[in-house]
Amino acid sequence: LLSIGNRAAAEELMRQWPQLFPNQAVSITPIAPILSVDTPTTVPVHQPSIYTYTRNFAVGSTGNDVRQLQQFLNANGFLIAITGLGSPGQETTYFGSLTKQALGKFQIKHQIIASEEDDGFGLLGPKTRAKMNELGKLQLMKSLMTQLVQLLEQLHQLQSSQQ
Repeated sequence: LLSIGNRAAAEELMRQWPQLFPNQAVSITPIAPILSVDTPTTVPVHQPSIYTYTRNFAVGSTGNDVRQLQQFLNANGFLIAITGLGSPGQETTYFGSLTKQALGKFQIKHQIIASEEDDGFGLLGPKTRAKMNELGKLQLMKSLMTQLVQLLEQLHQLQSSQQ
């Protein structure tokens, strides 16, 4: 990322590396730019982030981390609501019955529980948090890799236009 002038994405990856890969050290050796361009080229960079869930939730829980949970569920196809409060872009800080239902569906899909009758249905406990944190890391890596591919394609286009 540094070699193609994307310092922001490289710094973000370095910042989140310990969370993503706790047993691997990160070592960054700056590489000289691959090409020089007369006019600076700016590439918009999406700064993905990772949220780590650290506490249990049940109906009645409140906080910004509940909003993060709702955003995660909505973004991954477990909609809190189609419209209104809880819908994508209108997530709230309250863990209610709709959040419980969406979380329960997530748990069943990821085989954390077997059915709606299980005691843990719709409760954010250690097993569900671990799965969500794991998926969050994978989504971050996918986002960063997508950005890297896009930047490499732009680099290739720049190199082609200079020949």
